[in-house]
Amino acid sequence: MEINLNNISVIYPNETNPQPRKVNFTADGEFLSINILDDTKDSIGISLEKQEVELLIDTLQLILKHNLIEELA
Repeated sequence: MEINLNNISVIYPNETNPQPRKVNFTADGEFLSINILDDTKDSIGISLEKQEVELLIDTLQLILKHNLIEELA
């Protein structure tokens, strides 16, 4: 399964302001790959195993539960 999101604000480590970039999520049953694509700079990405995806889900739920991102809560 593949999901593409366009115009997601992403800040690369050497930047001070977010730039709109394409974010691609690909799941193949074993891994979840998250790639941040940029037409003018090097793209970056990570691959997560199932237990790492579960940890990410738990972390995001904790953030939402405690209103750490007020606009989303």
